[in-house]
Amino acid sequence: MRANPAQRRWKTTPVLGGMARSAWDLVAEVPMSNVNSTAAALALAEDWCRPGAYAGTALACERREVLDWAQARIDELIGLAEAKEHFRVWRTALEAGRYGVEPGGAVRENHLVFLGAPGTAKKTFARVMGEVLFGWGMITRPEVTVVSAADIAVDGPSGSASSRMQQVCARARGGVLFIDEAYQLAPDTDDDPCGGIEAIYALLTCMAAYRDELVVILAGYARPMRDFLTVHAGLAARFPFTVTFASYTPADMVGIGRRFAAKERLVVHDAAWDLLGEEVIRLQSIPHGNGTLLDAAGNAHYVHEVIGACQRARVRRLHRRAPNRRDLRQLVRTDPRVLQVNATDMGRAITASRPATAISAYQRLFPNTQTQETPTPSETG
Repeated sequence: MRANPAQRRWKTTPVLGGMARSAWDLVAEVPMSNVNSTAAALALAEDWCRPGAYAGTALACERREVLDWAQARIDELIGLAEAKEHFRVWRTALEAGRYGVEPGGAVRENHLVFLGAPGTAKKTFARVMGEVLFGWGMITRPEVTVVSAADIAVDGPSGSASSRMQQVCARARGGVLFIDEAYQLAPDTDDDPCGGIEAIYALLTCMAAYRDELVVILAGYARPMRDFLTVHAGLAARFPFTVTFASYTPADMVGIGRRFAAKERLVVHDAAWDLLGEEVIRLQSIPHGNGTLLDAAGNAHYVHEVIGACQRARVRRLHRRAPNRRDLRQLVRTDPRVLQVNATDMGRAITASRPATAISAYQRLFPNTQTQETPTPSETG
């Protein structure tokens, strides 16, 4: 895919003959009609390049390029149909109200709530949205500052929850602040009756103070996030956009695994992928916490871990068959397929990557399923 256009930077470069060129990189030429001096040309160029200004066709085209890049980045993700549709709605609403005022004169809030389990591309969406906001001049930098609510809500050596929230917002100023598991900011009446609500007050205060300089995204599991938004009357009103991230299907998980494997130049047997799909179905069938064991394992993070474990299982298998380089060369020459990840490798990888929370549930629900990795098949008997 082409380079991200939102990572370009504004600049004005004078060139020969008194001409000036304006671009994020080296694109649009400043229109020079009716410009009769170098000084006038440079003044026009500076105005053309002013961040946030819709000063010409070239700038509008650049921002359209940012939109196209963002949409392509979202579209290439596997699954997440509902989240993708929410992104399109958000993008359309943002474009319609890009001057900051809705019909009736109300100032638009661009803050969002992301509902979904870990490993469902929420941070990827946040980064793309940051690029879009930056490309339109609604924030001054595309960076996303990621923090966990648990690191803010409890008082500690670095100060109170309120002061830590203020520090985080100041650090994210000009860009996007992503607060993961935001419901953990809610006050705990047993352990911390004040810290959480003070952090929420501080967040709302900073959002008002940095109204045109900060976009906040609150993320977490759907049910506790919906409860969290009722803790303070001002919260829900400040977050008009909600994006829902469904957990991946078994087919999605296998597709993600294939992409990870391709990046590692790893060839995997179809039978091995079937094993991964079956394991995903099992993990999804067991409730755990606010979701399932697949959610606890991290969805896409889990698949990434399995692919890494596949590589290690393949290496151990090859070492047992060919402990030195000469033997390995001969083995590969005789049977090149030995380098592929087979079903045995995948089975070992799945067992090694199985979340600890799944072991007891597996022993109860799937008594014939192996729950511990064994070094060789002969040792399982």
